[in-house]
Amino acid sequence: MPLPNARLLTRSRHGAAAHVAMLVVACLATAGASPRPAAADDVFARAYEGFQGTALHTWQPGQRRLSLRPGVDRDGELVTPRSRRSMAVVRLFGGAAGVQLRFAFQRRGRGAQTIATLIRNGVSLRVSRRGVLALCVSGKRRCAALGRTHRGRARWDHASVALDARAGAVLARLGRRRAVRLFFRAVPEQQVRVGDVRHEFGGPIAFDDLVLVTRTPAPPAPASPAPAAAPADVAPQRRFFAPDSVWNAPLPDNAPLDPQSTPITSAFRAEIARELAARTGPWIQTTDYSTPIYTVGPGQPRVRIALDVTASYGATLQRAFASVPLPADARPATGADGHLTVYQPSTDSLWEFWQLRRLTDGWHASWGGAMQRVSLSAGYFSAASWPGAGTHWGATATSLPLVAGTMLVSELLAGKVDHALALSVPNARAGVFAFPAQRTDGTSTDSVALPEGARLRLDPQLNIDALNLPPLVRTMAVAAQRYGMIVRDKTNAATGFFAEDPTPTGVNPYVQLFGGQWPVDLLAAFPWDHVQLLRMQLSSTG
Repeated sequence: MPLPNARLLTRSRHGAAAHVAMLVVACLATAGASPRPAAADDVFARAYEGFQGTALHTWQPGQRRLSLRPGVDRDGELVTPRSRRSMAVVRLFGGAAGVQLRFAFQRRGRGAQTIATLIRNGVSLRVSRRGVLALCVSGKRRCAALGRTHRGRARWDHASVALDARAGAVLARLGRRRAVRLFFRAVPEQQVRVGDVRHEFGGPIAFDDLVLVTRTPAPPAPASPAPAAAPADVAPQRRFFAPDSVWNAPLPDNAPLDPQSTPITSAFRAEIARELAARTGPWIQTTDYSTPIYTVGPGQPRVRIALDVTASYGATLQRAFASVPLPADARPATGADGHLTVYQPSTDSLWEFWQLRRLTDGWHASWGGAMQRVSLSAGYFSAASWPGAGTHWGATATSLPLVAGTMLVSELLAGKVDHALALSVPNARAGVFAFPAQRTDGTSTDSVALPEGARLRLDPQLNIDALNLPPLVRTMAVAAQRYGMIVRDKTNAATGFFAEDPTPTGVNPYVQLFGGQWPVDLLAAFPWDHVQLLRMQLSSTG
């Protein structure tokens, strides 16, 4: 059944332009929804703390549009301060077969700029140093010029880009007369970015009259053909790493608490309360900024992954990436991290990548890791992981693998997660990290900030059954009580958990698993007040 159109609308008079701040809008797009204006809870907008914005959402029945601007004026209407002109990111849960983006913009700086991007399809509108607007697909490999734009505050340019995934075409316009169309292998779009990621904190592009329309979402894509492997080789997923690893070993009820457990968990709970009040978090990463896991058989053809590191410290990792059983149709996770994991049970080996992408000369990655004997691993990258490996390997800044603590789809469907949960925090303490982390990118100077690698748990005396939690939250709470939650990374945004990116299956199960709710609403029921910090084994970066 077709869905009503969903729009992101930001309007103001050109004389007092509204500038786009960093917003994330999740539009629920699932087959079978009734064709009516969405209820307030059907659409959720949030602004990351790093961009100092607050966000509200308002559905206007009959118009079927979402009006959204950061900040709130005295009438409750959302407005945008002039000083903020960074970028907007729109998530389209479930994917949209048709996406149309229209806006006015002013180019107030020199240099090449990315105006808008359909991230999953690699479609972008770019302005060259000379001010020529072009439509590009596959990065910059295919571009078609639309015409010259104006610079300065005197004139506004009007542009649009429309994707038709079913027809495999994208059409862009500059003004009313200039248009170009490109054909390519398109897929349902899941994430749209307006603005240039390089200028998150105030770029030289100002936007106005921004309208995003998503049309009837495509039906679930068919699952990718099974890899050439014996059925037994890709049997039901077992737990990653050794049974006695830090991820899989149950915690004793009397596990000692850290001497700073009370002040640190008090600060952590205050952060959770702040996020809930602002509706920025907590979150569960699923279709972006998590990791798809491609489980492959022994017959999977191998490819070379070029490591974009020329320094000597990358030599051994490049050797590990020389022959990787990566499927030809593999897709890294949406988002700037571009994570992806390959697991081959027949060799008990795992490869993971940071910023994986396919260019004209093949696959490239900015960093990552490889691990042999995964079933015997301690659950972090070390010299024992692979010939030439070290604690500097891994796609996360802690050297904790992407699959470590990630909730698998099969686990959530079964209602049982038998391992610790990976946790991300807005920032982590600088200069130190706690085992099992092997390094850190924390920058917080707050003495009560959690170090990366810190292990939290729910009080073992807590009666979870008496809390009447939503099924998914109960599953997570039981795992957090029995195995704990380990800080695996920082987000510069909000607290979050990780669930397996379902891209390899072609079906998104999270609308069903989340019961039609957003993660922030589900996790409001998580028993945060009962979190404890276990004794930390700290190491210094010095």
